[in-house]
Amino acid sequence: MAMDQDVNSATFMLHLGTTLPFWDRAVRIQLSRIQPLQDWVVRVNAAAKRLESGTGSSEDEALIGEAKDVVARRSMADIDPFPYGMQIRIDGVFLLLAIRSILTMADRIVTQLEPLGKAGEAIAARDAFTSRYGLVKDLRDVVIHYDEYVVGQGRRRDLIVDPNQGAGVTDDVDGYLIFAWAGHRIRLVDAAKEALVLSESLARMFGKAVFGTR
Repeated sequence: MAMDQDVNSATFMLHLGTTLPFWDRAVRIQLSRIQPLQDWVVRVNAAAKRLESGTGSSEDEALIGEAKDVVARRSMADIDPFPYGMQIRIDGVFLLLAIRSILTMADRIVTQLEPLGKAGEAIAARDAFTSRYGLVKDLRDVVIHYDEYVVGQGRRRDLIVDPNQGAGVTDDVDGYLIFAWAGHRIRLVDAAKEALVLSESLARMFGKAVFGTR
């Protein structure tokens, strides 16, 4: 049964006024914690590679010295000495869940706009995200139901490429923080940035379609 504009208006605050802004903010908070550290780790890794290949500079040497000092100070303070310690890995898991929740809201908003015949733009925005990061749908299921996957169950076990790779947050050879599982991986910061683009687009589209705002 198609919903009329009154129904859409009545449910507008449920979809846009609480849930979508909440998850948008959650992504921004996690991103503010993770991205500065990732940027630094990527710079350190690049400097180390240049020094190893003989093309490094004095700035690269200084950066590597800084990184060694950070590791030493953290070790002396009885803190995980590696930059991507447990706290960042936990943040990474919650970031993945927040990204997935924005995608969930995209599906909800499309459902709201379809009866009005105005879902095309929202569908395009959602599909632009899923074409690159659709895997977050399945990785969220893995995180929530990992107890099932480790005993050979789990709804998306058909996706397993490498059965020896567990699920978790780690970093790739260049220092980018990734969520990896069973032969699959996504760069979390890149996915988060695209999720925010999706969130902003949906907020604008939903208001325009329901209330005629620009």
